[in-house]
Amino acid sequence: MSQVIELGSAKVRHEESRSDRLPEPIDLEESGLEQSERVEQVSMAFLVALQRLPPPERAVLLLHEVLDFEHEEIARLLGIAAPASRKALERARCNLANERRMLLTSREEHRRLLETFLRAVNGGDVQEIVQLLADDAVLVTDGGARGRTFQGVRNLSQPVPGPARIASFLVAISARIANVLQPEMRDLNGQPAIVFRSGQETIGALLLAIADGRIARVFFHGDLDRLRHVGPPTA
Repeated sequence: MSQVIELGSAKVRHEESRSDRLPEPIDLEESGLEQSERVEQVSMAFLVALQRLPPPERAVLLLHEVLDFEHEEIARLLGIAAPASRKALERARCNLANERRMLLTSREEHRRLLETFLRAVNGGDVQEIVQLLADDAVLVTDGGARGRTFQGVRNLSQPVPGPARIASFLVAISARIANVLQPEMRDLNGQPAIVFRSGQETIGALLLAIADGRIARVFFHGDLDRLRHVGPPTA
């Protein structure tokens, strides 16, 4: 068996524009942002869904719902008709409806599921992990445009769908690297998350999206360039 666990081609790993790149994980306090920021605007699930929208829909959504522009103003800025702006907003809202469903979980429930999930992964309990995951759960890892290897394990170049596949993969990886990582509970993108460190070095960040009491998305961020806003270890 190869010493490097790797899925996908080198070509994919070198594509900065690939559709499953993750936005930066952000510690709002470290970044000087208000904790009162709407979670909807900074959560990892929402930002991932936002960047996958077609550019016209994304532009209209941000201008209208984040910057409070009227459709007539948006039409002038984008060079489209006001009815087209309204239609683009309608499509964007429809495309984001499922991700908005992942913003209803309380902080307490989010933290509890995160801690339970981490214990199950570290304990190698595939069955418990499967039970924690939604039927349509997806795992996305991001090691940067060129990919990243840590302790002989390379980040996945494609998302992993399905509870059974996600659980098997995470247990296999945890058995190889868990003993060299120190997990730390932090708030990232307005929600509880886990930052993994090796000594003083930040290795990655684990963020979840939860809907209806189960984990719908698992995000593992290992891109060092985009981990710069995570902040140093807490005392």
